[in-house]
Amino acid sequence: SASMDNLLNYNRLVVIYLACLAYTLTRYAYFGPIEPPNWPAYLINKSVSIFAVITFCYSSFVYLKGDHELSKQLGRIVWQAAVLHVLLSLALLNPGYYRGFYGQTALRFGYIGEFMMLFGSLSIFMMWQIPKAKELVQHRYKQLAAILVFLHIIPTSITSEWHIPANWFGSLPPIGLIGGGASFITIILIWKYRTETDR
Repeated sequence: SASMDNLLNYNRLVVIYLACLAYTLTRYAYFGPIEPPNWPAYLINKSVSIFAVITFCYSSFVYLKGDHELSKQLGRIVWQAAVLHVLLSLALLNPGYYRGFYGQTALRFGYIGEFMMLFGSLSIFMMWQIPKAKELVQHRYKQLAAILVFLHIIPTSITSEWHIPANWFGSLPPIGLIGGGASFITIILIWKYRTETDR
């Protein structure tokens, strides 16, 4: 039934988020340097951000399989998680948390912080536009949103030395690297079903 399907999908999302939260706590708290006072906002924000990216990828996969209604529902969850990520990030935005985003004086962003903020803002704006567009335009907006998410993640990852495995806490890949991979897969999935629709 429809109610059972909704419950199943809800449970699946809960499992995905709990997995994201467990990974975040394991990497950054157990193996990493993040102390308990910074778990409620800083680490929750990390888990929400990777949950949004993975769910975006999941939504695109579901659409490719033909379940457009479920994909739309997942898209709403992605939007809500992305907004929560924005609110938490803005509340935490200072050099104490994100020193790599700032210039030498720590009073203004450097290039990394500027590009991170630009692409993040544009991706949120593009996600906001998706439900208002017709289906073919939606595909284009989704793909552009996925590209912007990818471009938003890359500058943030540069500051965490994700390209040096020896520096990974507990030998676990950084969330930025996982998010970059998931957003790249999302770009491919949307491109695939967009080209099929265009035929």
